[in-house]
Amino acid sequence: MEVELAVNTVVLVPVAIVVGVILLAILLFKAMWRVAEPNEALIISGLREKGIAKDSSGDEMGFRIVTGKGTLVVPGVQAVRLEYYELFSRVYAGEGESFSPWSIPVTDSRQT
Repeated sequence: MEVELAVNTVVLVPVAIVVGVILLAILLFKAMWRVAEPNEALIISGLREKGIAKDSSGDEMGFRIVTGKGTLVVPGVQAVRLEYYELFSRVYAGEGESFSPWSIPVTDSRQT
């Protein structure tokens, strides 16, 4: 009986450690994953982002802009700023397609 208990303990402890490490990895990934919604832009600075955003003279600006997808962000090392296209387009003058939110026309069927 004691041998079975020792064998169970020898097997269960490594299994519990592996499960704990997997859960910790999932929680860390979830804490680091940021997603930009379709009308948002994430401006991420820190860790010396290279070659992503450049100013008009071609110098690197040290940040990256993520739109419409997800990215990993290291908490405490990288900073994330959230910009909404509606507000961003009021202060930014540049080329590209302007954002215009869509709407559904509503008609009153009671009036005929």
